Amino acid sequence: MKNKSDGFIYIECVVSLSIIIIATYTLCTSLEYCYRIVDSNLKNKEVTNLAKDILYDYKYRVESSDEEIIEDCYDTSTVNNYKIESSLLKDVNYYRCYKINVTVSDSSKNILELNSYVTQK
Repeated sequence: MKNKSDGFIYIECVVSLSIIIIATYTLCTSLEYCYRIVDSNLKNKEVTNLAKDILYDYKYRVESSDEEIIEDCYDTSTVNNYKIESSLLKDVNYYRCYKINVTVSDSSKNILELNSYVTQK
């Protein structure tokens, strides 16, 4: 007697290959999503560090200045394809108090805006 099991082996191979392909596709899409999140987090970290550096620079200038700053300061600069707009405004309601506003944006949208207050000694 002849045993005919050749067709069953081919079906097993096709099913196992399709399972491997589905698992590989799922793994690849998950990794791509993770890489996008990591890239987005790195971009957010870079933008936050840029804004914090400008904010701390303004705070240091105000705190170390002996004279009262009368004029409001506005500044616009570009760093690593990011547009940084910063301002130092005197708060008229409080003595020697200043509001600092830093906005970082790229070509499409505002990414981050930091606001803070600082007083002179």
